[in-house]
Amino acid sequence: MRKLTELSTDSDFEEFSTILSKLHDSHAVITMKQAVQRKDGEYNYVDLQQTVTENRTTVQINGQFVFITLHNSRRKSSQKARTMWNTVLQRGTNQFKKGEANDYIFVLDMCRSELDKGTAYCLSAFQPIFMSGEGDSDLSFVFSLESVACGIESVSMYDIEYELENEEESSINTDADEGDYSDEPDDADENYDANDDFLNTDMFTNPQ
Repeated sequence: MRKLTELSTDSDFEEFSTILSKLHDSHAVITMKQAVQRKDGEYNYVDLQQTVTENRTTVQINGQFVFITLHNSRRKSSQKARTMWNTVLQRGTNQFKKGEANDYIFVLDMCRSELDKGTAYCLSAFQPIFMSGEGDSDLSFVFSLESVACGIESVSMYDIEYELENEEESSINTDADEGDYSDEPDDADENYDANDDFLNTDMFTNPQ
C-alpha cells in the first residue's frame, strides 16, 4: 500500500486508475480503532467496532482532499458507521479537554478481489475530515490526500476465504448489535486483541 501523495510516475497513476475502476463495485470495511502506545514508543491498533457493507463506490479528488461516497450501503451498516464517527468525535473532544491527542481512529478500507487472478484492489483511508449521510444508505466522506493509500495486492485462496468468514461474522454481528456505541473506557484495549498488521503503521504514528 502506498499513500496517494507518494504516487509520481505514469505507471503509478495508471495503477491508481485501475484500482478506482475496480472499486466501483466493492466491499467496504469501516472500523473504529484505538491507538495504544507500547513501552518502546511504537503503536498497536485495537479494533473497537467494525461493520462491513457491499456497495457502489465513487472516489473523487480535488486538490488535497479525497471525496468518497458509498452508495446503497446496508441501512444498519450506515447507522453503525455514523455512530462510530460520532464516538470518534466525542472521544477527540474529551481528549482535547485534557490536553491529549485523540487515540480513536476511524478507518475506511475498500477492496475488490479477483479470485481467478489472485489479486485484490485496495484503497484505505483514515480519520475523515467530514462525514455525512445521504438518505438511509449512502455515506459520504472527505479525507485529506495524505491519509489515503492504495495498492494492488496478491492474495491466496486462504486469504479470500478468511476475509469472507470475517465478513460473514461481521455481518451477523451488525444485524444483532445495533446498540449505542458511546465513548469507550480508557482501558478498552484490555478487552481486544491488538492488531499490528493494518496498513503501514507509519500512517498512524502520531494520531491526532
